[in-house]
Amino acid sequence: MIEEPTCEEVFSDWQTISEQPPPDYPPKQIPVEQQNEFLLNNYSALYPWYVYDENSKKGEKPRNWDKLLLELLFEF
Repeated sequence: MIEEPTCEEVFSDWQTISEQPPPDYPPKQIPVEQQNEFLLNNYSALYPWYVYDENSKKGEKPRNWDKLLLELLFEF
């Protein structure tokens, strides 16, 4: 049987990941070798869902994604 992580371990892992800078470009797929990390070793689920909340008053978006949008809008 797999030993479940403690709440402290899960939070510590999440905190470490959350302190890393966001990617410059939003990923379209999760690399297979990173799926266990992303899905908390399959304690969570993955669905093909994307929310574009640029105009949402309460939404939060990664800080570099505006740069990507501007690059796409002003390509020559």
